[in-house]
Amino acid sequence: MRCQAQTKAAARCSRPALRGSKRCVMHTEGRAREIGRKGGLRRRVFNPENLSPLETPRTAEDLTIFVAMTMTEVRLARIDPRIANALSQLGGIFLRGLELGELAKRVATLEANRRGEEGNENESSKQD
Repeated sequence: MRCQAQTKAAARCSRPALRGSKRCVMHTEGRAREIGRKGGLRRRVFNPENLSPLETPRTAEDLTIFVAMTMTEVRLARIDPRIANALSQLGGIFLRGLELGELAKRVATLEANRRGEEGNENESSKQD
């Protein structure tokens, strides 16, 4: 059975009625307001002024502090969990970048040491 309510456009609602009722979920007394309120709370605007000040992470330790603070902000409902999820994904990318940068430094050091050893071997073979 279709909902018996009338829409704002003065047409009959096209949604199915709830079992045992003549109206759909949206036209049941107070239900639309409750659903709208829940949606509004879920979509509330992110206000960065509510967040604790924090320096931009530059090390893995800084990132750990950032993640811990973000977790706290989510629990205190200061930041939307979806934003926190995006931040955690970006944090993972940041951490991988740190790891790759550290690895590149190590490889450069090893290559420089190897070039130095090869140079020493060439000089000692010339002397023989």
